[in-house]
Amino acid sequence: MNKADRDYYSSRRAAEEAAARQAKHPQAADSHKKLAQRYAALADDQDGLEDR
Repeated sequence: MNKADRDYYSSRRAAEEAAARQAKHPQAADSHKKLAQRYAALADDQDGLEDR
């Protein structure tokens, strides 16, 4: 299940990064960037779980 989770978080990260680039309002762009960072961290956490 960790690979599926990692793939999900990675795809959400990409979607949030795209939304940040397309956002017209600076606060919206910042929110999307923060979400992308959080999804990246979650994907990295899944990688760490697979190493165990």
